[in-house]
Amino acid sequence: MAPQTAVRVGLLLTLFLLAAPAAAGTAVETVTLTDFQLAPPSGGYEAGTWTFAAHNAGAVTHVFAIQSPAGVSVAGPVTVSPGLTRTLPNVAFSPGLYTFICTLHPQSMRAQVAFRGIGNGSFGAVGSISDAGAFVSAMAIANGDTAVNATLTVRVAGTGTLVRSVDVPVSGFAETPVGQRLNGLAESTRYMVTLVVHGDRGASTPVSTTFTTRAADTRPPVVRVAVPRQRSVRAWTTLHGTAIDPGASWGLAHVELSVSLRRGRTCARYTGRTFVSASCAARPFYFEVPIARSRFALTLVGLHAGEIIVRSRAFDVAGHTGAGATVAALLRA
Repeated sequence: MAPQTAVRVGLLLTLFLLAAPAAAGTAVETVTLTDFQLAPPSGGYEAGTWTFAAHNAGAVTHVFAIQSPAGVSVAGPVTVSPGLTRTLPNVAFSPGLYTFICTLHPQSMRAQVAFRGIGNGSFGAVGSISDAGAFVSAMAIANGDTAVNATLTVRVAGTGTLVRSVDVPVSGFAETPVGQRLNGLAESTRYMVTLVVHGDRGASTPVSTTFTTRAADTRPPVVRVAVPRQRSVRAWTTLHGTAIDPGASWGLAHVELSVSLRRGRTCARYTGRTFVSASCAARPFYFEVPIARSRFALTLVGLHAGEIIVRSRAFDVAGHTGAGATVAALLRA
């Protein structure tokens, strides 16, 4: 039967085999190629070094290869003519799902084969979110092991006092998030977080990280707008100011200004880019201004003579708001 006219009825196999995996060694495992099916040997595999033999039991030529979980070829491709066998010796497999494939007939002739190992874990972002709280971002992977769970423990660094222990089930070869939000911790205290993955093949090497909770931020930020000495449009065209978060600060979030201008019965407000007409009775309109190293500057585009009123306020990460003194002046051209 010509390959162009053959009906492709190959098997797409995903093998998460529950039988006890074979240990890596010197034995040769045979993969049978037919027209148009690919059948890897039955049974599970431990991660390690294996030798595979591709036997072509069909009537047409096939090209056999082994691809990593990332889709990169780790062995082959080798051309296997009808009736012949080609060997791929000493192929190293890390834990994961590998694809056994005929590159000439990839749609029908492919199978995913699991190579299992001991699970492992890793940490992402870890840090304090308040004086009594923190977040832990971690990932665990079972690496195909069975009866797997990840244990996340939190202890006081130095004393080893256990604060929290959390078990999360994990399975397969995909990462499982085991992150936690931790509340009720002591402020200004250093903690150690440890992640271990347990399975039938044993426990992973523990991975650990530390973080320190912050002291309580109880004070609001302080913002000030500098008042130019001269009452001219030119002197007030660019406003300067400072903002700080005193005490045990978790950080300054942002600063906002409100600028209004009145001349006679006509009023305008600044949008952050330009002045627009507004009701003289309107409430103050605030906009955010960039701040760097506790300082900010704002150029007022379109400023003209009249009465200017500048209000300011600052916000910190802890949620406090600090309002600055209102600054006003009658500007001349």
